[in-house]
Amino acid sequence: MRVLVLYSIRVTATIVIFPPLTFVGTYTVQDDFFKTATAPLTVTITGVNDAPVAVADTNSGLTKTIITGSVATNDYDVDDGTILTYSLISAVDGLTLNSDGSYSFDTSHASYSNLPFGQTLNVVANYQVKDEYDAFSNSSLTITLTAFGNNPTSGNDTLNGTTGDDILIGGQGADRLTGGKGADIFRYDSLVDIGDTITDFEVGIDKIDLSRVLLGIGYLGSDPHQLSF
Repeated sequence: MRVLVLYSIRVTATIVIFPPLTFVGTYTVQDDFFKTATAPLTVTITGVNDAPVAVADTNSGLTKTIITGSVATNDYDVDDGTILTYSLISAVDGLTLNSDGSYSFDTSHASYSNLPFGQTLNVVANYQVKDEYDAFSNSSLTITLTAFGNNPTSGNDTLNGTTGDDILIGGQGADRLTGGKGADIFRYDSLVDIGDTITDFEVGIDKIDLSRVLLGIGYLGSDPHQLSF
Protein backbone atom coordinates (compact mmCIF):
# COMPACT_ATOMS: atom_id res chain seq x y z
CA MET A 1 0.00 0.00 0.00
CA ARG A 2 1.32 3.42 -0.96
CA VAL A 3 1.21 6.04 1.76
CA LEU A 4 1.23 9.73 0.89
CA VAL A 5 3.05 11.79 3.48
CA LEU A 6 2.61 15.56 3.74
CA TYR A 7 4.84 17.87 5.76
CA SER A 8 4.13 21.29 7.18
CA ILE A 9 6.37 23.48 9.31
CA ARG A 10 5.23 25.87 12.00
CA VAL A 11 7.93 28.13 13.42
CA THR A 12 7.29 29.37 16.94
CA ALA A 13 10.65 31.13 16.49
CA THR A 14 13.05 31.86 19.23
CA ILE A 15 15.88 33.84 17.61
CA VAL A 16 19.36 34.09 19.05
CA ILE A 17 21.42 36.85 17.46
CA PHE A 18 24.62 35.84 15.59
CA PRO A 19 26.79 34.13 16.49
CA PRO A 20 25.05 31.79 15.97
CA LEU A 21 21.61 32.61 14.49
CA THR A 22 19.07 29.95 15.59
CA PHE A 23 15.44 29.37 14.59
CA VAL A 24 13.42 26.97 16.80
CA GLY A 25 10.01 25.61 15.75
CA THR A 26 8.01 22.44 15.05
CA TYR A 27 7.10 20.49 11.96
CA THR A 28 4.11 18.21 11.25
CA VAL A 29 3.99 15.10 9.09
CA GLN A 30 0.65 13.79 7.75
CA ASP A 31 -0.15 10.65 5.73
CA ASP A 32 -3.02 10.14 3.29
CA PHE A 33 -5.21 8.82 6.12
CA PHE A 34 -4.85 12.18 7.84
CA LYS A 35 -2.77 10.75 10.63
CA THR A 36 -0.31 13.34 11.92
CA ALA A 37 2.75 13.59 14.10
CA THR A 38 4.79 16.59 15.22
CA ALA A 39 8.39 17.04 16.22
CA PRO A 40 10.66 19.95 17.12
CA LEU A 41 12.78 21.60 14.45
CA THR A 42 15.90 23.65 15.15
CA VAL A 43 17.78 25.47 12.38
CA THR A 44 21.14 26.96 13.31
CA ILE A 45 22.89 29.31 10.89
CA THR A 46 26.56 29.86 11.62
CA GLY A 47 27.98 32.94 9.95
CA VAL A 48 31.42 33.19 8.37
CA ASN A 49 33.57 36.05 9.60
CA ASP A 50 34.57 38.54 6.90
CA ALA A 51 37.91 40.30 7.08
CA PRO A 52 37.98 44.09 7.31
CA VAL A 53 39.00 46.08 4.25
CA ALA A 54 41.74 48.69 4.64
CA VAL A 55 41.89 51.48 2.03
CA ALA A 56 45.02 53.56 1.34
CA ASP A 57 45.14 57.03 2.92
CA THR A 58 46.98 60.26 2.14
CA ASN A 59 47.73 63.49 3.98
CA SER A 60 50.17 66.39 3.67
CA GLY A 61 51.77 69.10 5.74
CA LEU A 62 54.89 71.10 6.59
CA THR A 63 57.96 70.20 8.60
CA LYS A 64 58.13 71.46 12.19
CA THR A 65 54.37 70.94 12.61
CA ILE A 66 52.08 68.24 13.99
CA ILE A 67 49.99 66.49 11.33
CA THR A 68 46.93 64.60 12.56
CA GLY A 69 44.23 62.47 10.98
CA SER A 70 42.68 59.01 10.95
CA VAL A 71 43.15 56.02 8.67
CA ALA A 72 39.85 54.55 9.89
CA THR A 73 37.56 56.94 8.01
CA ASN A 74 37.55 54.95 4.75
CA ASP A 75 38.14 51.42 6.08
CA TYR A 76 35.19 49.09 6.60
CA ASP A 77 33.95 45.64 7.63
CA VAL A 78 30.69 44.18 6.29
CA ASP A 79 29.99 42.37 9.58
CA ASP A 80 27.78 44.44 11.88
CA GLY A 81 29.23 45.52 15.20
CA THR A 82 32.80 44.62 14.34
CA ILE A 83 35.51 46.00 16.63
CA LEU A 84 38.54 47.08 14.59
CA THR A 85 42.02 47.60 15.99
CA TYR A 86 44.87 49.40 14.20
CA SER A 87 48.64 49.06 14.45
CA LEU A 88 51.76 49.96 12.46
CA ILE A 89 53.44 47.12 10.61
CA SER A 90 56.78 48.88 11.08
CA ALA A 91 57.70 52.01 13.02
CA VAL A 92 57.94 55.40 11.29
CA ASP A 93 59.95 58.21 12.88
CA GLY A 94 57.66 60.80 14.48
CA LEU A 95 54.43 58.90 13.75
CA THR A 96 52.09 57.56 16.43
CA LEU A 97 49.15 55.40 15.29
CA ASN A 98 46.50 54.77 17.94
CA SER A 99 44.44 51.58 18.16
CA ASP A 100 41.32 53.41 16.91
CA GLY A 101 43.07 54.49 13.69
CA SER A 102 43.77 58.09 14.68
CA TYR A 103 47.36 59.26 14.27
CA SER A 104 49.73 62.09 15.11
CA PHE A 105 52.85 62.85 13.06
CA ASP A 106 55.50 65.05 14.68
CA THR A 107 57.40 66.38 11.66
CA SER A 108 59.99 68.12 13.86
CA HIS A 109 61.69 64.73 14.25
CA ALA A 110 65.41 64.83 13.43
CA SER A 111 64.87 62.48 10.48
CA TYR A 112 63.27 65.32 8.53
CA SER A 113 65.40 68.26 9.68
CA ASN A 114 67.80 68.10 6.71
CA LEU A 115 65.11 68.28 4.04
CA PRO A 116 65.94 71.40 1.94
CA PHE A 117 63.46 74.25 2.21
CA GLY A 118 60.54 73.81 -0.17
CA GLN A 119 61.41 70.22 -1.03
CA THR A 120 58.88 67.43 -0.54
CA LEU A 121 59.23 63.95 0.89
CA ASN A 122 56.67 61.14 0.85
CA VAL A 123 56.63 59.39 4.22
CA VAL A 124 54.92 56.00 3.87
CA ALA A 125 53.53 54.13 6.88
CA ASN A 126 52.24 50.58 6.41
CA TYR A 127 49.49 49.64 8.85
CA GLN A 128 47.24 46.71 9.69
CA VAL A 129 43.59 46.69 10.76
CA LYS A 130 42.31 43.60 12.59
CA ASP A 131 38.89 42.52 13.86
CA GLU A 132 38.18 40.68 17.12
CA TYR A 133 38.52 37.30 15.35
CA ASP A 134 42.04 38.17 14.08
CA ALA A 135 40.98 38.59 10.47
CA PHE A 136 43.03 41.46 9.07
CA SER A 137 43.83 43.70 6.13
CA ASN A 138 46.93 45.76 5.35
CA SER A 139 47.20 49.16 3.71
CA SER A 140 49.30 52.32 3.82
CA LEU A 141 49.26 55.95 4.86
CA THR A 142 51.31 58.34 2.68
CA ILE A 143 52.08 61.78 4.10
CA THR A 144 53.63 64.30 1.72
CA LEU A 145 55.97 66.42 3.79
CA THR A 146 57.09 69.87 2.57
CA ALA A 147 60.17 71.36 4.20
CA PHE A 148 59.49 74.67 5.91
CA GLY A 149 62.08 76.62 7.87
CA ASN A 150 64.90 74.15 7.26
CA ASN A 151 68.22 75.72 6.34
CA PRO A 152 69.11 75.75 2.63
CA THR A 153 72.45 74.30 1.61
CA SER A 154 75.43 76.18 0.17
CA GLY A 155 75.07 74.37 -3.15
CA ASN A 156 72.74 74.85 -6.09
CA ASP A 157 69.35 74.04 -4.59
CA THR A 158 65.91 73.65 -6.14
CA LEU A 159 63.22 75.04 -3.84
CA ASN A 160 59.51 74.58 -4.47
CA GLY A 161 56.77 76.38 -2.57
CA THR A 162 53.29 75.16 -1.77
CA THR A 163 49.81 76.36 -2.74
CA GLY A 164 49.93 78.82 0.17
CA ASP A 165 51.97 81.95 0.92
CA ASP A 166 55.60 80.82 1.16
CA ILE A 167 58.93 82.39 2.07
CA LEU A 168 61.74 80.93 -0.04
CA ILE A 169 65.38 81.48 0.99
CA GLY A 170 67.87 79.96 -1.39
CA GLY A 171 71.04 80.67 0.53
CA GLN A 172 74.40 80.43 -1.20
CA GLY A 173 74.68 78.94 -4.67
CA ALA A 174 72.78 79.41 -7.91
CA ASP A 175 69.40 78.23 -6.66
CA ARG A 176 66.20 77.66 -8.62
CA LEU A 177 63.16 79.01 -6.76
CA THR A 178 59.54 78.21 -7.62
CA GLY A 179 56.96 79.80 -5.36
CA GLY A 180 53.89 78.00 -6.67
CA LYS A 181 50.50 79.48 -5.89
CA GLY A 182 49.95 82.12 -3.23
CA ALA A 183 51.62 85.43 -2.41
CA ASP A 184 55.22 84.29 -2.07
CA ILE A 185 58.29 86.11 -0.76
CA PHE A 186 61.74 85.37 -2.20
CA ARG A 187 64.16 86.48 0.51
CA TYR A 188 67.87 87.20 0.17
CA ASP A 189 69.98 87.37 3.32
CA SER A 190 73.35 88.46 1.90
CA LEU A 191 75.11 89.42 -1.32
CA VAL A 192 76.44 85.87 -1.74
CA ASP A 193 72.85 84.72 -2.20
CA ILE A 194 72.49 86.74 -5.41
CA GLY A 195 72.43 84.61 -8.57
CA ASP A 196 69.26 82.61 -8.01
CA THR A 197 66.60 82.03 -10.67
CA ILE A 198 62.95 82.69 -9.82
CA THR A 199 60.82 80.68 -12.22
CA ASP A 200 57.31 82.01 -11.55
CA PHE A 201 57.47 85.52 -10.11
CA GLU A 202 54.03 87.17 -10.32
CA VAL A 203 54.16 90.96 -10.44
CA GLY A 204 51.80 92.51 -7.91
CA ILE A 205 51.48 89.28 -5.94
CA ASP A 206 54.95 87.93 -5.13
CA LYS A 207 57.74 89.95 -3.50
CA ILE A 208 61.54 89.99 -3.39
CA ASP A 209 62.78 90.82 0.11
CA LEU A 210 66.24 92.50 0.15
CA SER A 211 65.96 94.01 3.63
CA ARG A 212 68.64 91.78 5.18
CA VAL A 213 71.02 92.42 2.29
CA LEU A 214 70.66 96.18 2.76
CA LEU A 215 71.13 95.95 6.52
CA GLY A 216 74.22 93.84 5.94
CA ILE A 217 75.91 96.54 3.84
CA GLY A 218 75.06 99.33 6.27
CA TYR A 219 72.09 100.82 4.46
CA LEU A 220 71.01 104.00 6.28
CA GLY A 221 68.04 105.07 4.19
CA SER A 222 64.37 104.37 4.84
CA ASP A 223 63.34 101.33 6.83
CA PRO A 224 64.79 98.41 4.83
CA HIS A 225 62.08 96.11 6.13
CA GLN A 226 59.64 98.09 3.99
CA LEU A 227 61.69 97.52 0.84
CA SER A 228 60.48 94.70 -1.39
CA PHE A 229 60.22 94.45 -5.14
